[in-house]
Amino acid sequence: NLYGVVYLNLLEEKRLSGGSIRRYRHTYNLLVEFMGRDNFIIDELTIGVMKDFSKWMGKRLQDNTIKSVLATVASVWNYAISKKLADAEGYPFNEFKYLRVYKEKPREYYLEKSHIVRLRD
Repeated sequence: NLYGVVYLNLLEEKRLSGGSIRRYRHTYNLLVEFMGRDNFIIDELTIGVMKDFSKWMGKRLQDNTIKSVLATVASVWNYAISKKLADAEGYPFNEFKYLRVYKEKPREYYLEKSHIVRLRD
């Protein structure tokens, strides 16, 4: 159930494109760096670990990249569950979704005379 073995099996079975393969490798390398070791199992990637991993990535990556990395981890999790290598009870993404809230200034909109004419017709 080592994450590295599971993701390599997924890549071999699904025959993904070069870009997808790079994304899976990048995700694995980030997890190895975050975990401090390469011999972790899928079940170790709990909700708490995924939240900490997200915060850790937030200091170095853009939001869209973080979402892509987490989607890749979820994909490996789903593959492991489908192959009965991990228990669905431990799946962290049922309860955890990565969101970052941005504050935006309210925008002011103005109607011009031509808009009112069109609305009236």
